[in-house]
Amino acid sequence: MAWSLTCRAETASFDEMFFDATETSLNKTTDEQIFEHDVIAIVGHVMLSADRLVVARHTREIHAMGHVLMLSGDVIVGGDDMTFRLTDNTFRMHHSFMSARDGAAVEN
Repeated sequence: MAWSLTCRAETASFDEMFFDATETSLNKTTDEQIFEHDVIAIVGHVMLSADRLVVARHTREIHAMGHVLMLSGDVIVGGDDMTFRLTDNTFRMHHSFMSARDGAAVEN
């Protein structure tokens, strides 16, 4: 079944971002930084892993593609691709699953 999930994550900002990847590049035309292969990102209190991650500073979004996994507090979310908006700390993930230790974390 194909479905998507839109939720709020813990607070994150561009001031608190750390990345690790096999390859990285910068597209000066679009002002996007691209991380590829075994990508790990820590953005505030959120940890992301993916095959590819694009940081779009002009839209204040992070796009993750391929084997995406996000840890935020007691919640684990995984899926095929994700857009994380730093303007309001929300994300949308496609073909996804969610697991939470506390059901209240999912309801909020």
